[in-house]
Amino acid sequence: MNIDNDKEKNAWKLINAPNPPTPPPPACGVRKPLRINGRMFNAQNVLDACRWPWIVSIRVRQNSFASPTPSNTDSLCTGVLVKEDTVLTSANCLHMASVLNNRQRAAPNLLVVAGDLNTKTLDISNPTPRERYHTVCNTSIHPGNYRPDETRATLNDIAGENDIARKSFNIAVLKLNERVELGDCREKACLPSFLDLATKDNGVKNCFMASYGTYDSTQNPSENLKESQVVLYPSYTCDLVSYPFTSAPGTTCGRFTEGRPSGLCQGDDGGMVICEDAKTSTWKLFGLIDYAKFKKYLKSHVQVFLDWD
Repeated sequence: MNIDNDKEKNAWKLINAPNPPTPPPPACGVRKPLRINGRMFNAQNVLDACRWPWIVSIRVRQNSFASPTPSNTDSLCTGVLVKEDTVLTSANCLHMASVLNNRQRAAPNLLVVAGDLNTKTLDISNPTPRERYHTVCNTSIHPGNYRPDETRATLNDIAGENDIARKSFNIAVLKLNERVELGDCREKACLPSFLDLATKDNGVKNCFMASYGTYDSTQNPSENLKESQVVLYPSYTCDLVSYPFTSAPGTTCGRFTEGRPSGLCQGDDGGMVICEDAKTSTWKLFGLIDYAKFKKYLKSHVQVFLDWD
């Protein structure tokens, strides 16, 4: 028996062996079961707090001379995690961040909080905190937006949210310096396919809107995530049903289901409009909140991002 030849043959088998199959990508749009340990945070059940684990709160720093930290930032708007290092939000969010910091670039002034249970209370003292803080390395506003360069935005621009030009392509991307560690109230939403967008924009019933936007006449941001069930309209009917505002390029519309809009109000920029895919039991992001009034709302169509990305 020639041991050396056998070793050589085995070595060649290893070298020429086919590569192992590529593992499937991590699941998206899935609300994973949580550990039932009775833990409460700020008198809020964790199961409820993790209802929409892909929602992130976006904070802006108070002092442009200091690094963005939880103690040096205020809640500004809402975003949706679609990749471990990518957040979708509204262009208006970046416009506001720039204006609040002397028209600087938005990225160095922002802090993204994944797994946020309460925007005014920090969950960082526990042994296993759910909240994770991420700084932003780069931002990009859709080139079709009226202000693709956020440093050129003004207070008048932000106040003119009813202007059709300001509603068009109201979508932006945030790239994080580090990837979000998924799990424990931190997940990513699925993006719909073009087939989904062609067939599901009408008649989808299990859809929700959610954000940290203002919830009463004081215009104070909500401490906790607010949601409302909504109905989507096909784009071609928006102008017929969307009074008191008109749709704009890159948008579509819908209405709240019967009853009070569960706390959603104006100022919900960047919040999600998401629908469940009944076949896969996953949640797919169909748009971002652009403007909400009375029982109707306008959203930036996620197809704008898919075409742009």
